[in-house]
Amino acid sequence: MSSYTEKPVYTDLNIMLSRVALFVIALGICYEISYIVGGGQPFFLFYALVLLALWIWRCAFDYTYMISDNGITVERAGFGRKKVWFYPFAEIESVVLYFRKKLLQKDAISWYTSKFSSVDANNVHLLVVNANGKRVGVKIKCTEHFFKRVKKNHPEKVHEII
Repeated sequence: MSSYTEKPVYTDLNIMLSRVALFVIALGICYEISYIVGGGQPFFLFYALVLLALWIWRCAFDYTYMISDNGITVERAGFGRKKVWFYPFAEIESVVLYFRKKLLQKDAISWYTSKFSSVDANNVHLLVVNANGKRVGVKIKCTEHFFKRVKKNHPEKVHEII
């Protein structure tokens, strides 16, 4: 299998919505700081800071997905930092297209982890990985072409749930 790389797809609407959310969070922080400077007690500064951290976690990082002969690599980049996760095909139990958590409640997945930006316009898909004897659901946002590349050499691992 040749190497294949896929980057996120950002639409203008998704970018605009993420910037509006950041603006509202920043406006709340500025309002709260001006209220505190005026002698008032902090009311929702903690919550605004938590929302800012959540926005950074979900929107500020770029994820790149790579398929190689050995497995699938997920790379997160942002703020000058880079982190890489590698999932060998031997540990990947299945790849689920059209992820719906309701349909997978009986599959004994220990926990789910998200490896995607909320600004990405692609659909959420799921890698079910066997990590240290536990089944972990890794949610990623890719095109269907990405999984067609996986299905070409590992058809037993790709499942379509509609």
